[in-house]
Amino acid sequence: RNIAHVPVYGLWDFQLGYGLTGGKLASGFYQGKTAAELALKILNGESADNVPVVTTSPNKYMFDYNELKRFDIKQKAIPADSIIINNEPGMYEFYEMHKSAFLLISSIFMLTVLSLLITILLREKKSRNKTIATEKILRSILNSITESVFLIKPDGLLIEANDEAKNRLNISEIIPGKINIFDYFPAELSKKRLEYIECVVETAMPISFTDERLGMILLNNMYPIINETGVVDMLSVSSADVTFIKRNEELLNNIITNAPMGVIYITIDGNIILANNVAESILYLSKNESTGLYEKREGTPSIPFITGHAPGWPLADVLQSGKPMYNVEFTIEREGNYKQYVSLNVAPVRDIKEKIAGLVVMMIDITDTSLLQKEIAESKRKLTDILESINDGFFAINRDGIITYVNSQAEETWGLDAKRLVGKSVNKIFKREYYKTIYEHYDQALNNNNHSQLEFFENTSNKWFMIHFYPYSDGISIYFTDITYRKELEFKLKEMALTDVLTGVMNRRAGISIIEKNILSTKREKKSLTICFMDVDGLKNVNDTYGHNEGDRLLTDMCKILSSVFRGSDTLCRLGGDEFLAILPGCGIEQTVIIKERIANCLKKANDVRDHEYLLEVSVGFALYPVDKNINADEFITLADEEMYLNKQAKKAQRI
Repeated sequence: RNIAHVPVYGLWDFQLGYGLTGGKLASGFYQGKTAAELALKILNGESADNVPVVTTSPNKYMFDYNELKRFDIKQKAIPADSIIINNEPGMYEFYEMHKSAFLLISSIFMLTVLSLLITILLREKKSRNKTIATEKILRSILNSITESVFLIKPDGLLIEANDEAKNRLNISEIIPGKINIFDYFPAELSKKRLEYIECVVETAMPISFTDERLGMILLNNMYPIINETGVVDMLSVSSADVTFIKRNEELLNNIITNAPMGVIYITIDGNIILANNVAESILYLSKNESTGLYEKREGTPSIPFITGHAPGWPLADVLQSGKPMYNVEFTIEREGNYKQYVSLNVAPVRDIKEKIAGLVVMMIDITDTSLLQKEIAESKRKLTDILESINDGFFAINRDGIITYVNSQAEETWGLDAKRLVGKSVNKIFKREYYKTIYEHYDQALNNNNHSQLEFFENTSNKWFMIHFYPYSDGISIYFTDITYRKELEFKLKEMALTDVLTGVMNRRAGISIIEKNILSTKREKKSLTICFMDVDGLKNVNDTYGHNEGDRLLTDMCKILSSVFRGSDTLCRLGGDEFLAILPGCGIEQTVIIKERIANCLKKANDVRDHEYLLEVSVGFALYPVDKNINADEFITLADEEMYLNKQAKKAQRI
């Protein structure tokens, strides 16, 4: 181009703009667009055989305006539908060229658009006819959020509000400039909010604050809206109900404060930023009010893992490995040669980038077991008192099925307005087809005139409720209590009762229960049932040589290896110590040869890695359930144990 005195034409669109005058250029974009249109036809259900073959080239005539101008080539001399670059394209062409960028930018600024939505709508009133479709979409988005959003004047006059805001103030229609939101607030609350408004108007900076109203804790955000003269003449106020979050925070803090075990949170550089009362007592901690950190009191005995600088062992090991450590015992020297024994559980806490930000350390004083049990009982009583002191939701329904009273707790729980409920039929508000179990107890209590209760899981809120039905002369009263926390605790305790703490597999109790169920199934369905008894070799030697932590590691690593051997339908459990048991339903004794080979291969791979100072070995014994002898689970396990013993003796004989 630099040496040519005539226009240069080519074949590819990516050369356009670098000296090429133009031509009918091959374009990856238009070819891709044509292919995509064919694909859409097929995706929309059209048969590929019916889609006509494209015989017309999708390529376009394209020219560089700068080159046309250079050689004084008039646009009328080139095809009419030609694409011309560097010719200040129109808005539509610019959008088509940068569609991906527009979509990306739109996604990034969506949250900002939502917060400024009302302002944008008001400023665009003059062009409403052109933007009516966009306005409807944005209004739908604003009305779909759970926050209430107001647009007000600095004196409180209401300009606009979304549906949630209208419902919260019980306003059906907004006439701009006729309603003052402070008419709906108590005088003291109005005074405080006016102070916030004055601060926003004076500083032109947003402000956030919380307050309590109508039984809710509200998080409020005020944003200034500045006019063309630089004056804040309106404010956008969003108000979110954070009652559930705040109540959970209070409950969590209460649980931590009154927990029967010591709890601290320590950063990676050794600063303790949280400690409950038990932790303060065990570790001789006191809070430095000037720094907000917990520090050891002067003149108190040393604590090995709290040095005031970097965390010591075992905290340092958890920071390095990123894995939790359980049941690490420490001895603390007390006054008068008194020793206190403490058990530690340490778990890493990660930030949103999955980096370790600190450690949660839980301490249990195991010196006096009976004292610990009393503390646990006292903590349980306190937790029970907390749960029982929470106000119940309450409905009163007469014998005609008409709701006569609803308290505020019921309103908050079900998200309903008492004014709209009282006087209505309960069947119209709560449909029988959705609450069949509740209505069964409701009818039973009402017809038999006796108390009834049930635990009910509400799918919409994902909560458990304890519901009580008390009939009286004029109808029935219904009390309900949120027992979600208790149910989750029950599920967790049940899971813990059936799980081995060290390895995470099922424990002996769970394993025997599964064997008993499989025995019944085997007798009924005439299927094979085999169990595999496994004894980890050398555990005592590892404990004696490398310590019990390494012994625990041997068991957990061996558990992972054994878990990879068996099928998804099989069950692996720890009987205790170094003994494991696999329950293999539908497995015949002839298939055990393959399982032995799998175990041997997996152990060989693990030993080849040489991640341990010792060999990983296990002795195994299989037993097929003898349906003709009718033995129980313990006797069945004994058969497999005897086979395992023979295997262990055979290996010892080979070593000799």
